[in-house]
Amino acid sequence: MKLKRGICATFLTFIVILTTPFTVLAGSGEWDYVGGDAFSYSSRVFYSGGGDFKFCLRTGSPTGRYVLFEDDAGGADDYVGEKTLKAGECAVFRNLNRFKDGDNHKAEFKVIKNINTTKWAGVDAWD
Repeated sequence: MKLKRGICATFLTFIVILTTPFTVLAGSGEWDYVGGDAFSYSSRVFYSGGGDFKFCLRTGSPTGRYVLFEDDAGGADDYVGEKTLKAGECAVFRNLNRFKDGDNHKAEFKVIKNINTTKWAGVDAWD
């Protein structure tokens, strides 16, 4: 009987772990990958729950100035900050809760390439 209860408890624990979303398992204080993009001027929008946001420049991307904006569909975009990067480097922006808005209570960040080149850039982003 004890063996049967032990097997049932183990099975139930396994089911709970498999059905728990991975974002819950990551928890606060951990970086959650929110996507990537390749672009000639502006990246796609990355959704953020606020807090901190990081993007890293992919291999082959041009060195230069990259600017982070919060995308406001109904108005002017909000400037967040900028950093000069070369391929493989990352930019981290902290304390961004003030940019959460809209019905989804998320910030919508995009990266703008502020370089005089037509070469495409690639970024990966974390929230």
